Amino acid sequence: MPCHELLVHQHQEIKKRCRRLLAAYERAPLERNLDGVWGQLSALMSVLKVHLTVEERVLYPALLRHDDQAIMARARKEVKALDALAIELQRFSSIWTSVGAIRARPDQFEVELRNLCAHTATRIEIEDGTLIPLVKRLGL
Repeated sequence: MPCHELLVHQHQEIKKRCRRLLAAYERAPLERNLDGVWGQLSALMSVLKVHLTVEERVLYPALLRHDDQAIMARARKEVKALDALAIELQRFSSIWTSVGAIRARPDQFEVELRNLCAHTATRIEIEDGTLIPLVKRLGL
């Protein structure tokens, strides 16, 4: 599978998992077991980490080695945005380490979850709108 097709597939999967996680959280009163929410969160984190790894190790190195200076400049800009998302993901993962952590601060969890999903959705929109067509055009 070409890199651009893999990225598009992963983008769709990430958006789907964010929607499922937010819906699961909204349906899970705190008195009940949050295992379903935790399972959805774990699945989202796994997909995001794999996706960021593909971008970091495959996509951006190829773009940063390109002969076209404009492509290289665009790649450098996108790497900075990728780094910001990776830092946010790491911070989120280090705080929300268990169902107990979610149960202890449910309002804060919801705010941070919504922020992470919104930041991720924004990155996906940017990548799908400009980066993926570039990668496709370059044959990556």
